[in-house]
Amino acid sequence: MNKPLAPYNLLLVMCGSLNPITIAHLRLFFDAKAAFSHQYSVIKGILSPVNDAYRSFKFGKPVLIDGHHRVNMCRAATEDIDWITVDTFEMEQDHYVRTYEYLCHLTDEYPLAEWDIRFVCGVDLLSTFKPEIWNNCVNIINEFGFVAFERKGYPTVEEVVEENPILRKNSHHILTATSPCSNSISSTVVRDLVRRNDSPRFLVADRVLDYINNNQLYIE
Repeated sequence: MNKPLAPYNLLLVMCGSLNPITIAHLRLFFDAKAAFSHQYSVIKGILSPVNDAYRSFKFGKPVLIDGHHRVNMCRAATEDIDWITVDTFEMEQDHYVRTYEYLCHLTDEYPLAEWDIRFVCGVDLLSTFKPEIWNNCVNIINEFGFVAFERKGYPTVEEVVEENPILRKNSHHILTATSPCSNSISSTVVRDLVRRNDSPRFLVADRVLDYINNNQLYIE
């Protein structure tokens, strides 16, 4: 299940709220790069914060701050990481961009003839990979793929794949990774700490913390 397909350039893609980006998000990139560097000649990472329209799609989710703040924090977090970039394509659209639409967009710059494009996620998210939850899920796994991280307290990636006919049929498009240190750092934890006037230092990059404080984010 961990044998990559040709071509041998790997593009690691992380989408989502990134509200804010934490060191756990960054750690997934580094752990994935370490796990598969011997299989690919070039590895790049892309962060793509979700469009603001996700608020209304996700039942009026009020905690999602404006996209320009989330983009700026992603840029601050990756300022010194030359192989991870921040893509504003989702933010520039007038609608909530689904995963398949975004992955297809990436093929303009990263053609599938040269790049193996993989969506980075935890096994908990992989377990939701069903047509009633994911749009175009068959196309996503047929044309692209996943780097799925094991998580303590959840079924293994192999178990999730075996129980899902769509994933099982395309198991060669799923790379399994394990982080050397498990943690429960999340954007929710960071926001809650800020609201309590407590510091989330060491949970986010220092530049991200400075941005949060300077812009008085998450205080309400």
